[in-house]
Amino acid sequence: MKKKVILILITLVLAATLLAATACDEGGMIVKNQKRNFTQLTAKISYADRASEINKVDLNATINNFVLQYYNYYQNGYLSADTYQAVLKNIGTSYKQANESLAESEAYTLKCIDELYKQLLESGDETKIAAAKAASTAGKKYSVSARIKEIESILSEKDLIAAVKAYNEEMQEGFDSFREAYEKEIENATATSASLENVESVEIVSTPWKLVYEVGESLNESGLKVVVHYKNETTVELDRDEFTVTGFSSDSVAEDQEITVTFSDKTATFTVDIIKALPSRPALPTDDEEEEEEEDTTLPALFEVDLEAKIAEAKSEDPALYKVLKEAKRRFEKQLDENYRTYEYYYLSKLKAQAVTAYEEYVSKDAETVSSEEI
Repeated sequence: MKKKVILILITLVLAATLLAATACDEGGMIVKNQKRNFTQLTAKISYADRASEINKVDLNATINNFVLQYYNYYQNGYLSADTYQAVLKNIGTSYKQANESLAESEAYTLKCIDELYKQLLESGDETKIAAAKAASTAGKKYSVSARIKEIESILSEKDLIAAVKAYNEEMQEGFDSFREAYEKEIENATATSASLENVESVEIVSTPWKLVYEVGESLNESGLKVVVHYKNETTVELDRDEFTVTGFSSDSVAEDQEITVTFSDKTATFTVDIIKALPSRPALPTDDEEEEEEEDTTLPALFEVDLEAKIAEAKSEDPALYKVLKEAKRRFEKQLDENYRTYEYYYLSKLKAQAVTAYEEYVSKDAETVSSEEI
């Protein structure tokens, strides 16, 4: 019995010593991935001394879209339950195929960039050549920032402007969704304290753009903007489903037909004219001598740079707008972070897409001298 107790004690001491030597912390057996899945590579690609990577986040996004499409087909009755289950069962094979497909796509992008780089070498622009060489990821650890600088240096001014505009549009659309949501939260919070009993009046601050209709046409409410004024001097813009529009009829000719907008028991009106249906008209001839609009060759500021400038301006001139922009920016960037993304990631994707477009244009010009295998 005594020997058994001694053996147990020795075992516990050894176990404690082992745990102390290999503690499960950042410096022990388990090392946490501080960058989360973003740095977990699934493929490395190289082409003509240019390197790139596919990471787990890109692969997951591809698979999620793939499964979602099959799920929608299944939900709408285009696929049987057995077929859908077979897709899910073979998800491992799908991952492998998706990874290979992404790698092939990235290899093609690298080929495009390399071909543009060769053109740049032939052009003799020493400044750009030096910039591209300095930023190249050849022989170095893959770097998003370096790839951005490299592609920027080899794209033409026209292509670079197109890439920046495409990036800014995508970022602005995402940001605006957060801004609109936050502005609506502010409005709802204000309206909550102002019940329907406290409605003072309804006002049409902007009538629809179209106010003249031909017989048989339908009402077009585009441009209609309605606000409600409360007795506490609060004003809130109404969503379209919060008010009704009545009184429109295009059955016959009418002048100053009164259209009524109603919220709660308050109303506001605007008028439209109904005219006789006109015969179809041929398209107006184009004026060949009309001067084309001069193309803007100024490189726009990137979305995040322009946004910071707007926030700084609003801080001193419009406190309410400053609050909205600041909070919308925080929420937008929080979503980017939650999806393991950065501004750089989306900007690089637009640059690469533009590089592919530029390369395809280059190939099409020399189609007779370039084989299909090379493309």
